[in-house]
This record gives sequence, C-alpha cells and structure tokens, in this order.
Amino acid sequence: MILRAATETDLDAVHEIESESQSNPWSLKMFQDELHREERGLFWVVESGAVLGFAVFDLIRPDAELLNVSIRSVERGKGCGRHLLEGCLLELKERGFERVLLEVRSSNAAAIGLYSRLGFQTDGKRANYYDHPKEDAILMSLGLCG
Repeated sequence: MILRAATETDLDAVHEIESESQSNPWSLKMFQDELHREERGLFWVVESGAVLGFAVFDLIRPDAELLNVSIRSVERGKGCGRHLLEGCLLELKERGFERVLLEVRSSNAAAIGLYSRLGFQTDGKRANYYDHPKEDAILMSLGLCG
C-alpha cells in the first residue's frame, strides 16, 4: 500500500467508496471542490493502482481537521485505515501542524477504537450533530508536537 495525493482521475473511485460507506455521502462535486482548495489536503491509500480509501483534511494552522475518511468495505479490518491515517499524521507533523481534530459518530465503535489506538483523546461530544440517522458526534484530538 502506498499513500499519495489525489488527482482528478481518482474522484470517481473516491465517490464510489464514499457512497458505499456513508449514510449521508458527499457529492462528486464536493470532492472536486476539495481537490482544488489550497487549504485542504487529500491523501489516498493505493494498492496495485486501485484506490482503497481516502482522507480529507481541513488545514488551518496550527490545526488540521479530519473532515472525511472512508475505506472500501471489502478492505476494512485489514489495516488499510490505520496505514492511511498513520501516513497522513506523519505528513501533517512534517508540515508543522500541531494538532489534529475530528468528529466521529458515537455508534462507530470501529473508528473510535482506531482513533484511540492512534493516540487520539476524547474531548467531548456534540449532541445530534449527524443526520441520517440523527446521532451524537464524539470530538477527538491528537497532539502532534513532542
């Protein structure tokens, strides 16, 4: 597996992964817009030329916020998400970001477990943050300094 920045040719695969993974998926246009914003960062997991997952970060110094991350359903539980996020966190640290923030559905135990294993701490929650279905968000953060 390798990690690389997204290109326009990846967007159909990314949108497919998003559509199979999320109850309220981003549109293809949203991904196109994100790809061309200077303050955003997109990172991909690739194996043999196939996009396996993606992560979208909002880069507003000194923090980076994980806005969206998904892995193909057939690849979950195989270390793909961990590989993706470890690579992204290393890249963000090398770029001088101090902290990564994220929100995750309170019912997403697998993601919460992964984030915790990567060192993220729970900071609180936002009641009824998500729609489709209505659900609380768990707020988490990870310091990259030190």
